[in-house]
Amino acid sequence: MPEAMTFSAPHALFAADLLTECASTFLHMTQGLDVELELAASPAASERRVATALHAQRDRDTLVGAAAYAAWIGDHIRRQAARLRVADVEAAARYCDPGTDEMALRQREIAEARAADSFASLHLAPTPPPRPGELQGELRPGMLAQLERAREWCDQALWAASESNTTAMEAVCSHIRVLLLWVSGQCSAP
Repeated sequence: MPEAMTFSAPHALFAADLLTECASTFLHMTQGLDVELELAASPAASERRVATALHAQRDRDTLVGAAAYAAWIGDHIRRQAARLRVADVEAAARYCDPGTDEMALRQREIAEARAADSFASLHLAPTPPPRPGELQGELRPGMLAQLERAREWCDQALWAASESNTTAMEAVCSHIRVLLLWVSGQCSAP
């Protein structure tokens, strides 16, 4: 007997929230790199600081790319949850007798599900942004701690997303694995 399709909306939305935290963390990390870039723009900047700024610019772009990748995954999870919620309510309405209070309630639930879940009608890019490359610069302890926190969130997001076994969620899990491998590789970077 084939395995039943399962979609856990609470787990999926938890995974999406964790990925949003990852994206926010990556963007927050760029603020420190912006400071490096500003200091290097000073006429009194040393050659070492200017060289560091070259890495900082590439790392900034890499972190913005990682944030976009994490946000894209989270948005797709939310869209999947919204579409399944609408489909679930519509399926329940098919079992109601027309003109009854129960049918009116289901129609109202359908309208609310469609209105409340703005991601159901959102047209997201079908393909993700490019996968982030490697960070080039020397990572300060604070940045390493932020990357480690993001790695833990990615790990938890993968667990939560894997509680659903729909085709779309399995695809999402493969993208989370890519992000998790990227973050794990950056945490162990010398």
